[in-house]
Amino acid sequence: MSKGSWYRKVNKKKYDENYDRIFG
Repeated sequence: MSKGSWYRKVNKKKYDENYDRIFG
């Protein structure tokens, strides 16, 4: 697993949480 894919995976989780907070 590359660092890039791990980084995107973590960022997606954070992004999803922020999206729920802002638009949910």
